[in-house]
Amino acid sequence: MPDLETIRPLVLERPVFSVGGEIFTWRDVISAALAYGALTEVEEATREGVAAERRLAAAGEEVEPSDLVEATTRFRYDWNLLAGDQLTEWLEKWELTPSEWRGYVRRTLLRNRWSGELAETVRRFPVEEGELVEPLWAHAVCSGFLLRFAERLAVDVAFAAESGVETDGGSESPDRFRAAASHARDDLLTDAAIDHEISLHGLEWLRIEGDALEVPDGDTAREAALCVRVDGRALTDIADDCGVRPRRLRVYVADVDAELSPRLAAARVGELVGPVARDDGFSLFFIDAKTPPSATDPETRRRAEDRVVARAAQRAVAEHVNWHE
Repeated sequence: MPDLETIRPLVLERPVFSVGGEIFTWRDVISAALAYGALTEVEEATREGVAAERRLAAAGEEVEPSDLVEATTRFRYDWNLLAGDQLTEWLEKWELTPSEWRGYVRRTLLRNRWSGELAETVRRFPVEEGELVEPLWAHAVCSGFLLRFAERLAVDVAFAAESGVETDGGSESPDRFRAAASHARDDLLTDAAIDHEISLHGLEWLRIEGDALEVPDGDTAREAALCVRVDGRALTDIADDCGVRPRRLRVYVADVDAELSPRLAAARVGELVGPVARDDGFSLFFIDAKTPPSATDPETRRRAEDRVVARAAQRAVAEHVNWHE
């Protein structure tokens, strides 16, 4: 793993947050990311990006300028850096040059282009560890990894503080915060807490299963619906007549868009929903199972656990963490 801690000294000494009397800097955040093993994902993504650049060069190709312009514009919208001064200030804040930033955007485009062939690309175009230092910093910043991990570390420190773990000098030993936070999360996840959380989301976490069919025009969709409702044919059989492939539907009401979710939630088992106008055509849904949320269902339980922990984390951070950035 390249030594990120030595390459951006002005950034690394900036305070990020404090808990009690202990100030955590970006150096502490990166040290914790190393201790947690979280920087591996950044290293892998950066290696893939550099290898993809070499693959492009070996093929004698270039990234289309219009693609690069679109990607940089999208990045600026995502980060709310619409004005030139905002972008310049942001780059200076992170000690990034415009070239390093554009390099990150370019590598991201290439990783997306060869998303199914990245392992092979890395094998064919190996990247030495020393070649990762500069692009690794750009990826850690521009991908949002540093900000996300700072929030994760702040949650762990806040949980540790609530558990009575001393924060003084703790930035030098992040593992104790991770351990304390892990124990705190375990203590939160009682059966009673899970059951209560599930009771709050009875409709949202209703799981709906069935078959879905997407067709390009309204006439085909209406004809398909008649075949199901009047002729009693299976939606999967009608897919062959329409020249399209059906897909299996397995969703929670909470994960469906606002227009469709009430219709799926109200549908009975054995009922056809649709046609429903979509952006790229029309959809039909045949419902063959509806499963209420239960603590015995692993997926539902995981959702409940995530909500319980997230709410406790929000409260702990609000009470114990003072943000400097």
